[in-house]
Amino acid sequence: RNEKVFSSTYEVPVLLLRGCTAAGALLSPEAVWAQFAFASSRSAEALPTPDEHPVTGEPFLGLHPCRTREFMDMVAAMRAKRSAVQQDRQENWEFLACWLSVFGGVVGLRVPLALFQASGASG
Repeated sequence: RNEKVFSSTYEVPVLLLRGCTAAGALLSPEAVWAQFAFASSRSAEALPTPDEHPVTGEPFLGLHPCRTREFMDMVAAMRAKRSAVQQDRQENWEFLACWLSVFGGVVGLRVPLALFQASGASG
């Protein structure tokens, strides 16, 4: 069983896991984690630790939200970097299209309209 809750301290979602034997006993963190395909690549600090559901108080296993915050910060930084690179490429493309349209005419170069449509340049 799993539950998704929100950590107001770390401001991230938290996945709580709960595994039980057929007799109803809770499984250990290692036994629960072993059920996941990526379990072999885990580090000790990534193992779920005993936690309690913030509303019901039931025992669960959870990945500590500080790890989620670190991961999500890394993802956000990668996305920002990618967006900056894409923005730079767009600006370079628009510069080239503008330059060709202005200076290409001097030598008789006809710049196809499709060049501006591909660049997203307007006007």
